[in-house]
Amino acid sequence: MSPTRAHSEESLEAACGRVLSTKARLERVYLEQLYTFGAPDRDPRDRVISVAYYAILAVDQRYSGPGQWHTAEALPKLGFDHAEILSTALTRLRAKLARHCDKVRG
Repeated sequence: MSPTRAHSEESLEAACGRVLSTKARLERVYLEQLYTFGAPDRDPRDRVISVAYYAILAVDQRYSGPGQWHTAEALPKLGFDHAEILSTALTRLRAKLARHCDKVRG
């Protein structure tokens, strides 16, 4: 999802919800803060700090915004440090799923 700024009166979570609603037409999704990315050289144009979130959708939810879905294994080239952000998200999600599956099996 493209970067956005939080409005002065909204929380980071509310900003994420707003972006998902307006750009992806998704409502009522589970959001979790992933990580804060702030390496000084992550964007050569300016100093940029990003607080990344990921969303988990219900099985029956459908994305109807602009753009395309890609599998994690077949992504287009990503700009700046976005591959690192995605890798961090995938690592986190895979670990959460593994823990959950162990609890269900256990």
